Amino acid sequence: MTEENNGAGYNSKLVKQKNRLLALKIISTGREISRAELAARLNLTKAACGKIVADLTQEGLISPEECSEAGGKGAMGRKPVRLKLGDFSPCIFGVLIKRGVVYTILADFSGKIIDREEYAYTEGITADKLLAVLKGKFDGIKERNRRRIIAVGISSVGPVDGEQGCILNPPNFYGMKNIPVCKELKEHTGVPCYLINDSNSGALAEKLYGQCGDIRDFIYLHIRNGIGSGFVLDDRIYTGVMGQCGEIGHTSINAFGPKCACGNSGCLELYANSVKMNEKIRSMRGICRKDTFLPLNGKNHEFGEILEAAEKGSVCAVAAVDEFAEYLSAALTNMINILNVNTVIVGYDNNRNSSILETALESRINEKALIASSRKVVVKKSVFQGDAPLYGSIALITDKIFTGEITI
Repeated sequence: MTEENNGAGYNSKLVKQKNRLLALKIISTGREISRAELAARLNLTKAACGKIVADLTQEGLISPEECSEAGGKGAMGRKPVRLKLGDFSPCIFGVLIKRGVVYTILADFSGKIIDREEYAYTEGITADKLLAVLKGKFDGIKERNRRRIIAVGISSVGPVDGEQGCILNPPNFYGMKNIPVCKELKEHTGVPCYLINDSNSGALAEKLYGQCGDIRDFIYLHIRNGIGSGFVLDDRIYTGVMGQCGEIGHTSINAFGPKCACGNSGCLELYANSVKMNEKIRSMRGICRKDTFLPLNGKNHEFGEILEAAEKGSVCAVAAVDEFAEYLSAALTNMINILNVNTVIVGYDNNRNSSILETALESRINEKALIASSRKVVVKKSVFQGDAPLYGSIALITDKIFTGEITI
């Protein structure tokens, strides 16, 4: 066989593998799809697509099933067959490490959560104890479900070193630092283990399982104890050299402002936070004595509580949200001007269908951003509420599967 033929055969094999993984991705991340629809998406003949479907079915990855929709008819009156993930297809063990709580899940390639647990912790926790908890949760989930687990995905508060699989030194993390979480879990589980910071993880979840599947460039904004961001640029997650990019909370919006714990001056997080929002509410009490949406209980109101009150019409809460959005939009506008993107997804814990923050941000950004003169900037709430980083622990692995980095 000539060198030219060898090369042609190798390229043909690569194309087939690429089509196989793309088919698996389409089936996993979208609605149930027919063979004909899949062939069209892949730009393949029905015969070539049928071979891929047969191979994926034989491997137990997908399951062709007759459509149960009323009146659904295919050729000659037959019920159409839809493709979906197999009931016993491989799964992923996902972990989300927050301050004070750890979530562990078992999920399939579609992001469907099959099993879920959480573990709350406080002062006195050590890195060894945290690792022991994660190992125990893995063992428990594996024993209960018996499905093959092919990898572990970990989403964590940062900073993290994704290349080394190490949680570095997150602030207010009970003194824990330099935790080799991937090394420990890989040795315990016997499967590959990967680590990503929570904001980048949230961006991945939105790309694969959320509302940004067809958007090539966007910013994911994660609001919890601090403010982080993740970037999808040119259809790929951008993590930087060590996986530590996206620290929008520690970008300065006032060079002459107060000193931040990070060493910078006038950081966004010093102005846009729930403490400042509560200060704004208290300062408004003299004007808004009859505000019944935020009770005077002597305690600080939670971020989600303030948003809900603002949605109901609380003047104090609206003022606090407006001030928060003003500061946040200043940092976001800088980022949008640098990256030239026009979509922002905002994730935070709030189960109500409120969009008051997104509306305030969108209005302000479109007044300031350079791109807005030719293309409107769109700000949307995450479909996962505050859970995008949890789903991102699964997306971290499936993204590597669909691109061939992890072999199945």
